[in-house]
Amino acid sequence: MKEKINCFMSRFSSKLNKYKVNIHTFDNSLNDPFGILTRIDFEYKNIEGYVSFYSKGVINIEIFDYNTGSIIFNTLLMPEDDSTEAFNQFDKLI
Repeated sequence: MKEKINCFMSRFSSKLNKYKVNIHTFDNSLNDPFGILTRIDFEYKNIEGYVSFYSKGVINIEIFDYNTGSIIFNTLLMPEDDSTEAFNQFDKLI
C-alpha cells in the first residue's frame, strides 16, 4: 500500500499542489474487508474528491463537481485490476 501511495504522490503532487490536500489513515481493519485505509482528500474551487488506498490492495477514486452537483468520476479497483486507465482519467480531471 505504501508503495502505491508513494507512486501516486510522485505522479500527481505537482498537479495537487494547488489543492488543499489531507491524508488520513484509519485502522478499521477488523470491520472493513479491504483492510487499513489511507485516504488522500483534495479540494480546489468546485472540485473535491479522494483516493482511498486499502492495505489489501483495493483503490477507490471519487471526484465531485460542486458546480453541477454530480460525481464526475468514481471507480473501485481491485488488486488484480490494472489502474493505468483510471489514473490517466484522474489526471485529466484534476
